[in-house]
Amino acid sequence: MSRLEHIPLNQPSTYFLYGLFGEEHLARRKRLLAWRTTYHAFSLQDSQHADIMLADAVSRTIEERNRLGRKKSLTDFIVFVAHQGVGKDYIADHMYRNGYARITMSDIVRSVAPVLGYSPDSTQGKIDAGHVMRRMFGKGIFVDLGVREAMERGKKRIVMTGPRSSLEIRTAKKYGARIVGLIADIDPKTDWAIRLERATRPRKQKGSAVRVMTKQDFISRERQEKRRINRLMAFAEIIVVNNRPARKVISELI
Repeated sequence: MSRLEHIPLNQPSTYFLYGLFGEEHLARRKRLLAWRTTYHAFSLQDSQHADIMLADAVSRTIEERNRLGRKKSLTDFIVFVAHQGVGKDYIADHMYRNGYARITMSDIVRSVAPVLGYSPDSTQGKIDAGHVMRRMFGKGIFVDLGVREAMERGKKRIVMTGPRSSLEIRTAKKYGARIVGLIADIDPKTDWAIRLERATRPRKQKGSAVRVMTKQDFISRERQEKRRINRLMAFAEIIVVNNRPARKVISELI
């Protein structure tokens, strides 16, 4: 079958197929659940031709897996680990504009959430969908999906922000990732003050100024996330201070 004859897939269907054929060591129970969920994704896309779509997509996915499996590593893969307010997304956005592919796990979760029965527009819905995906395919699934998607688009330079666990970092390191810890200042008190100011700074959204979070929200989240982020920061190969223009911060990494 030529490429033009293939039935186009929506993004959730593609992600579930990647998960099925990318994770070789799924237990039988999890694999069956993943197959049912994958078929459901196809049914939502086209209920009358779900069987044909699934057969065609499986064939293509096996071929693509073999092709991508021959690629040894990426040219440059950077993973940012940082506490809130440091500005990792700001730096990653600049790198994206300079040709890096960006792995944004929330976008993947938002795509698959409706297939799993969760709202893609609510924070809790995305959190729940993320938990289901990790239980189904393993804790490194979002890194695998993001890297594979970037490789399929011919990208060899990738930046990733916001890993949630040490296993996601270890998965990234399998692809040759460099783990970079970002801080706002080397002095802890100054670092905290800068991050607080950045996180609570008003930002314009849809024409109106909206405060991202209050000081109390910042403190509450800091208490919840501090220990986890500190554990992830221990994986950092270098620590970079983000208190300069983005181009100067990036120049230390490239």
